[in-house]
Formats: sequence, C-alpha cells, structure tokens
Amino acid sequence: MGRTKFKRGNAKFVQVHHWLMDTQAWLDLKPSAVVVYLSLKRQFDGTNNGQIAASQRVLAMRTGLSRDTVQRALQELEAAGFLVVTQRGFLGVEGAGKATMYRLTELATADGKPATKDFLKK
Repeated sequence: MGRTKFKRGNAKFVQVHHWLMDTQAWLDLKPSAVVVYLSLKRQFDGTNNGQIAASQRVLAMRTGLSRDTVQRALQELEAAGFLVVTQRGFLGVEGAGKATMYRLTELATADGKPATKDFLKK
C-alpha cells in the first residue's frame, strides 16, 4: 500500500483569528450565534464580503438549529457588531425570494473598504 499524498491548498477551512476569539464581544456570544457566524463566514470567498447571502431557512438547515434560534442568533450578531445587513431579503416580482445579504465587520468589503470591526466599539 502506498502513502496517501495530500495536496496543499485543496482543503477548505474557516479562519477565525485568536484576536477575534479573545474579544469580550466574542466571549459574550451564545453558542448558537457562534455557529451561525461560522456558517456565514464559510461563505466568504475572499471577494464577496457585503454580498454574503443567507436565508434563515438555509442557515437552519446548515447548522441544525431551528429558524427561530437562527433569527435570534442573527439579531445577537448584529447587536454585537459582528454583522451588518447590506440588503434585506424580499420576495421578488416573480415569486422567487431574495435572501438577506450580510457583511462581516472583521473583514474588508468587496469594494475595498477596510474592516470596521464594530464589535470592538460596543
């Protein structure tokens, strides 16, 4: 049997810096809010901050939480300064819904604006 070789750069991961996890705002988050944040950050590809789309239903399926718990977690993340809504979700003219778009405040935006890190100001 030969050795399995792993190629570098193929594995995907979610990066959460120690400095972020050491902030009081992060330590005050409920576990459900942390799980929802990680699920949102998983969608970040390096260029789409401010355009991260996720509905409560999709987040509930991904995290195993109820929609009500996801809604409370999103509100908690907004109040703590980790998320900013860039566009509210709505029902489109053809009946197809559009999910809410989020910006993660720890990261620079897609259009090059620096990170605001609102969670440090609260």
